[in-house]
Amino acid sequence: MRQIYEANNKSIPVGASLTIGGDEGLDKVGGLFRRLSSLSRRERFTAYVNAIAKFNGGDMPVEMAEGMFNVIRQSMKSARFTPQPYMGDIRFLQAREPLTLVPGTNEITLDFWREICLGEFEVIEIAGNHFTCIETEPNASSLAKLIGGVLIKK
Repeated sequence: MRQIYEANNKSIPVGASLTIGGDEGLDKVGGLFRRLSSLSRRERFTAYVNAIAKFNGGDMPVEMAEGMFNVIRQSMKSARFTPQPYMGDIRFLQAREPLTLVPGTNEITLDFWREICLGEFEVIEIAGNHFTCIETEPNASSLAKLIGGVLIKK
């Protein structure tokens, strides 16, 4: 993913996973993506949940996996939206552990919001990563206290 991202001006073009290759390990990954591309969407998601079940014994309905994918896909689409300049202050909560799937994500995100914000821009570091900052304890409780404290002060 990182190589594709860097080679394509910090984007991942449609079908890029089908071009993965270059050594024995990458050829296997590319082959997997090419096999998956020949399946229908339902067949792919069935394969995904079956692989998860084999790996960790989990049991996820195919519909749930498809629903989660739709949420993530919509989130990625919304990431391309550029809002008008914001006339107020922004307090940005940033997870302490960076998202490593795409390098430089934290810096890119902060630069984006700094450019939009016409007021004061404050970054507050919170425990966890993109997911665990709201999913796990004590991160979720700490975050709730932080947000609650800010709201009560206003």
